[in-house]
Amino acid sequence: MKSVYAKVFLYAYPWLGALSEAMGQSAENKALLSYRMLRTAEEDALSVVTEYAMQRAVEELYAELEEVVASLDAEERFLVRYKYFHGQGNTRRCLLPYSERTYFRKQEALIRKIAEILERRGWTDARFIDEFGTFGPFLRILRALRAGKELAVWEKRKRGGTSFQNSARSGS
Repeated sequence: MKSVYAKVFLYAYPWLGALSEAMGQSAENKALLSYRMLRTAEEDALSVVTEYAMQRAVEELYAELEEVVASLDAEERFLVRYKYFHGQGNTRRCLLPYSERTYFRKQEALIRKIAEILERRGWTDARFIDEFGTFGPFLRILRALRAGKELAVWEKRKRGGTSFQNSARSGS
């Protein structure tokens, strides 16, 4: 699996549970209100089934990511929470015990590791495209990452929230 798809999954991870619930409610509403639609019964049924299928894929991904994150060591879990989940688990203000350069190297190695774990679990590039190739929330994140606008995925942290040991840029 390409690292960019793993990043999409990680940026979306904190919201997957709520997203899945909303998708289930949306499918139920589509089914209940299908009599108002100006489509055939077959088209309405297909729309509801498609929504439930996407919900199932999101739930499956969420369960896989929970296992993947749990399998990481404490430092790796911290790095994932810090970069991708922004602030979950008291990661907003911290002093990292290594330089800024080392931090970025660790993040690159970690995303490669997570992408490899996901691929071993069956989340290949082809599966990403098959299951989520038309899924708006993931496509927005993917477009931002491909355009080099990773910071647009999350709002920027306030300056000075993190310090790096032995880093000229951090003022230490």
